[in-house]
Amino acid sequence: MLILTLWQWWYRYGWQAAGRALLGFLSSTVHNFSVPILVRTLLAPWKRTVNVAGPNTPLQVRLQWWVGNQVSRFIGAFVRIAALVTAAIILTITALAGGILLLLWPLVPVAVVGGVIIAGVRLWM
Repeated sequence: MLILTLWQWWYRYGWQAAGRALLGFLSSTVHNFSVPILVRTLLAPWKRTVNVAGPNTPLQVRLQWWVGNQVSRFIGAFVRIAALVTAAIILTITALAGGILLLLWPLVPVAVVGGVIIAGVRLWM
């Protein structure tokens, strides 16, 4: 009875739990890296300079403010792209490792039984 229960858990509930754990880890990685926010604000300035220029502000001051914002946008895009690339690498490695785990999940009990048999045969030789 215990073996039947273990068999049922391993090939049904355990396999489903492993799949849910993988999806949960992938989802938490996307959430922790704030991927949707990073994509949405990709070209937003990193730190926006407050525009104190009024209608009578000289062109040089306005140009300086505009250049500062463009540099800030470049820095923001660079940092956000680096974070997105890191998230993509972690997601890819996790998805591949988790997919391999899910594919090998049904073979683990067979490998354990096979290992016990091989160890028993070697013990008798």
